[in-house]
Amino acid sequence: MDEGESPEEGAIREAMEELGVQVAIKQKVAEIHFGRTSRHIYFLVERVSGEFGTGTGEEFTDADPDHPQEGIYIPIWMPDEELPQRQNIYPSDLTKLVIKSTREGWSKEPVVLFAES
Repeated sequence: MDEGESPEEGAIREAMEELGVQVAIKQKVAEIHFGRTSRHIYFLVERVSGEFGTGTGEEFTDADPDHPQEGIYIPIWMPDEELPQRQNIYPSDLTKLVIKSTREGWSKEPVVLFAES
């Protein structure tokens, strides 16, 4: 989050910067704590507009010439049923939460998880 920005505002901004889509927040679904000082907040959102994969944030640039892959990623969209086949989704508890919630419905209260930092 940028200074003075709420988690919801940060999520909306990051979705546009990183993915190229404008989203509307539906609800907070998870808060994951990494150690004692870091946490990530996850929201269920609805895409309002934009084209997935057209983000222009710093994640798409080579931030360090000595490490050309650092800071670079390519977003992909996949069906929920493919999630268990992916090895590189972290934290893995988030994958389980998404699979369970898409089948059974999202809890009205956010899930709080603790992951290794």
